[in-house]
Amino acid sequence: MPPVPVVGWLRRPLGSPSVGTANNPSAHPIDGLQVFDMVDAFPNQIFHNGLLLRCPTERDLGWIIEACQDPEIPRYTRVPSPYTEVEGREFLSRAQQGFSDGADSTIERRPYVVLDEADAGLGMFGFFRVAPERATLEVGYWMTQPARGKGVATQALTALTIAALQAGYERIEAEVLLGNDASCRLLERVGYTHEGILRSIFDSEPCGGSKRVDLHLYSMVTNDPPAQTLRNHSLESSNDYSG
Repeated sequence: MPPVPVVGWLRRPLGSPSVGTANNPSAHPIDGLQVFDMVDAFPNQIFHNGLLLRCPTERDLGWIIEACQDPEIPRYTRVPSPYTEVEGREFLSRAQQGFSDGADSTIERRPYVVLDEADAGLGMFGFFRVAPERATLEVGYWMTQPARGKGVATQALTALTIAALQAGYERIEAEVLLGNDASCRLLERVGYTHEGILRSIFDSEPCGGSKRVDLHLYSMVTNDPPAQTLRNHSLESSNDYSG
């Protein structure tokens, strides 16, 4: 089985704080745009080429737990292993906090489940290490085993990249563990640039302990030709929230 395309969710523990506060949304204005506006600019639902990206909810718990039994997912992400209902519910709680108050600039992650037209779960994509005061963020994702190799990841990452660019973010990063060649190919298809290798990066593991890992670093910045093209794409979205 080829490596599952998964990136991100490394280096910073999921519970660590980000910069800025909801009580001081203008603490880091960028070109006149307040920090909380950049967070609030993420849509709650994104529709793209037959896919729906939306906030994870209780009805997603079953397929998320099932998908995370695949050893390839914790191998390449910070998803814990074993992954039980306890971990699933903790994740849902954190995810729904990120969607329930988009104006809270302390939110540093915004995960989306990816569903097909039949409402079947295909994977998880999202923004991580969101830093509106620097107009930068990281993308991360994993796909269910049956959905791999069918173009779903390309469409979902394209939609997420468009959303970030249209929200005003100027640099989008992705980190890929060495050996995850499928993820590298995915990023390159969407238009990300390989900047190099981050060597011996300290990683705090989800289940305790730590290790050092080598990572590919990819990025897209606003003056890249792919970014200029994607930013002008029409993206169907909604701010409805059904959490």
